[in-house]
Amino acid sequence: MEAGNTTNMERLDQPVGTVTPFPAFLRNLFYPELTMMKNISTFLLMTLFLCGCGGSGNVSVKGTIKFDDGTPLTQGTIMFSNDTTQANAVIGSNGAYALGGAKAGDGIAPGQYGVTIVARTGGGSDGRPLVYFIDPKYENAATSGLTCEVKGRMIHDITVTTPSVESLKELEQRASRRMAPPESAPPPGVTPGQRPSGQ
Repeated sequence: MEAGNTTNMERLDQPVGTVTPFPAFLRNLFYPELTMMKNISTFLLMTLFLCGCGGSGNVSVKGTIKFDDGTPLTQGTIMFSNDTTQANAVIGSNGAYALGGAKAGDGIAPGQYGVTIVARTGGGSDGRPLVYFIDPKYENAATSGLTCEVKGRMIHDITVTTPSVESLKELEQRASRRMAPPESAPPPGVTPGQRPSGQ
């Protein structure tokens, strides 16, 4: 009896409301909704983390393009490219740009890039005269002299040489001559400028 009484006393000494822990396999068996909620919460947290850290791997790159006299380049396109990746942007009227790949402004993956800028109008099949707003050397990564190492989100401002009006006119004339259709060859036995006999 004493032993039995002692056991009863020990049980009475336990704090009121104490709950014996439920084994994990029983908790999952009887309360599956708790496990499901935990998994959903974990998934949402991981999704938010990836979105916050740039899950696509791209980083924002934006800046302003100006001439060396301080005036902005007010039109054209800029492109960052290497062997595997490229992104471009339209240059705004204030010289600003924001790189994008799949969509405008979505950034570019970190890496080393060559930079090219194209700013011209005309010169197409519509017959409009070719007009350059920047030295065409900037259209080629091998001659532009512009590079950028993208390590993370950054502002990359660019300064280009201010071309003289005379140099641009000369370049436009050269380009126009290259694009002009070749003159048709004269008939055999007729020298250029000579009217064929019978005409």
